[in-house]
Amino acid sequence: MKAFDFIGDDEAYKIVISDINQIANDCNSVKSTSGKKEYPVLDSMDERLNNICYSRAHEIYGGNLPQEINERIQWELEAIRNAESTFAVLLLIEIMAKNGISGDEVSIP
Repeated sequence: MKAFDFIGDDEAYKIVISDINQIANDCNSVKSTSGKKEYPVLDSMDERLNNICYSRAHEIYGGNLPQEINERIQWELEAIRNAESTFAVLLLIEIMAKNGISGDEVSIP
């Protein structure tokens, strides 16, 4: 409170004590509706992930993807969508790109 002496005791108490307590009370009232992790849903998220996956596949395999590669990509994308993890996967791709990490370097212990 000493740092706010220049504005007077009443105003300092309001800013340092009352307002901070109000913010804390407001934050305590926010609860998750489902109890599970929920990622944001952005426009064209699925399309963006599809484009990333197929662009990389075409870099590796050329213009006409082998049927088994196309089927595997579809299976993986469906699994990601069913798990509602598209946002998390896109975020991971972005983090890896910004840190210069290729997919070959990523492993899960």
